Amino acid sequence: MLELSKAKASISPYEGFKIKPLSEATANQIAAGEVVERPSSVLKELIENSLDAGSTQITVEIKNGGIDLIEVVDNGEGIRPEELPIALKRYATSKIRSAKDLDEVSSYGFRGEALPSIASVSQFTIQSCQDPNSAGAELQIHAGVQKSLKKWNGSRGTRIRIENLFYNVPARLKFLKKPQTEKSRVIQIVQSLSLLNPSVEFKLFSDDKLTFHARASKTQEDRIKEIYGFKQLKENEDYLLIKRSAYDLNLWIFLLRTPLKSKSTKNQQLFVNHRLIKDRMLHQAVVNGFRGFLMDHETPGYFLFLEVKKGGVDVNVHPQKAEVRFSNSGLVFSFITSAIRKQLETSFHSPHRATESVPSIEPSAFEFTHHQSPLGFSTEVQTRSHLEPLKNESSTWHTQSILQESTQNEETPSSYFKFLRPLGTLFNTYILCQDSEGMVVIDQHAAHERITFNQLKKKSQLEKVPTKRLLIPDVITMDPARFACLTDPDVLAAIASTGFELSEFGVNTLAIHEIPELLPEKNYGTLIDSLFREFPEEPHEFKENLEDKLDHFLATTACHSSIRAGQPLSMEQIQELLKGLDELGHSPNCPHGRPAVVKFSRYEIEKWFKRTV
Repeated sequence: MLELSKAKASISPYEGFKIKPLSEATANQIAAGEVVERPSSVLKELIENSLDAGSTQITVEIKNGGIDLIEVVDNGEGIRPEELPIALKRYATSKIRSAKDLDEVSSYGFRGEALPSIASVSQFTIQSCQDPNSAGAELQIHAGVQKSLKKWNGSRGTRIRIENLFYNVPARLKFLKKPQTEKSRVIQIVQSLSLLNPSVEFKLFSDDKLTFHARASKTQEDRIKEIYGFKQLKENEDYLLIKRSAYDLNLWIFLLRTPLKSKSTKNQQLFVNHRLIKDRMLHQAVVNGFRGFLMDHETPGYFLFLEVKKGGVDVNVHPQKAEVRFSNSGLVFSFITSAIRKQLETSFHSPHRATESVPSIEPSAFEFTHHQSPLGFSTEVQTRSHLEPLKNESSTWHTQSILQESTQNEETPSSYFKFLRPLGTLFNTYILCQDSEGMVVIDQHAAHERITFNQLKKKSQLEKVPTKRLLIPDVITMDPARFACLTDPDVLAAIASTGFELSEFGVNTLAIHEIPELLPEKNYGTLIDSLFREFPEEPHEFKENLEDKLDHFLATTACHSSIRAGQPLSMEQIQELLKGLDELGHSPNCPHGRPAVVKFSRYEIEKWFKRTV
């Protein structure tokens, strides 16, 4: 009878069922597939646990790129011996107690999935001690199965040793990259987490060699400069610091002034609420802030730290906590873009401001006879009794109208350019001037293009964008997904704010009734189609995307409407151009990001001729 009851007890209650709960070991391995992607993701979870424990020193050792060994030693608070086995159970955590706590999570970890998942796909050993005056504990788990639990005498803190990662899951092991590649990713993770915690000392040993060492720093700025070799860089000259607080958002950005030309993202890092994340929207917000300051093939280098107050961000949307979701992504996007643009506009003005004014020269002083040197330097600066506008023969745009309207610009005009002393032109393209510190070279086309673009842009930013109504509405038919997006009320409102009036016109069809006045009279159908061909999911992103394309169109219009390279200019035209640059109130870059003004100091010029050492 006893044997019969034992047999019944051993029979699964789900015997014969098609749907059954998975075993804990299988569930842990599935969870490991989400949390444990490669050695670097394992290390990220372990270091974050050390940081949550209040560690001030963290030492990491890896072998064979972390495939053979990952060891993390910290001096944090440690784990009590009786709690150590509990720490290795799924969903066991000290960070939260209920779902409500997820809205206020300030720790790195909170799910209680990482340790059991890692232990299920490796040979796992954890040693921990809270009080050095009493014994701690050591727990060994191989492939999710506990092997031993015993006393351990060690210093305060925790030591976790991961050996033979994925040894019991060969299918996962074969998808790892070469050890050198895995090592590189490990280094990147350690670097990034050390950026977030400048007061913590980090050491990384790879195959018994010290590979990375970040000593405790006082500030985030110091830590960035130490890790990435920026110690010689000077603030404002080589990098900018941006600090902004508003709308329950705190923003701090270390912004490199020299653009990146490679596709590497190591100098593009995003941190939200003390977490390293990947977010296309935040990156695009930074790029939008640089619009007009960089060329198309260039990308900004930055380290962005954003703090969002309670309830403004959800960190529980990704297994590795590498992504977040904002409650008001439009506000965050605009806040970052605006902060960067304002900083750039005040910091990227002229290459150097003259400390003393250079007397302006009357046009009569430039009545040179024409001479063309073999190098193409023209000293002819003609004078005219009547002012000729800066214009291209095929264009109706001219500087006089631009300057009249640019005086109403919200930017504060400077007085740098009007004090420059014009010397002549080079190749009928570059205006050569002198200030109190050296020589200033101005690309006449790029400078006038920026002035023209600002005038066009100002028109497009009026509260009521000037529009023109089409006699016959233009009809566009599109796929259902695109139509559904464009007919969203928020998206239609975003489109209307840029000067377009659209309405539904049958199945998957839109009618365009009004377009911005600045669009050409003819052949705008293709342009309109390209403007609405690609669209993001969020309405605010759609508006930014649309404005970006409109800016590109305005930049092209400004380019075709400006004076050309090789076009001779009179003295009056040069003076008018300088006045226009002062009216900009910010960076004299062309709308495509090319510099319009370059400064050569007297010291640099004298070095050319070996007059100084």
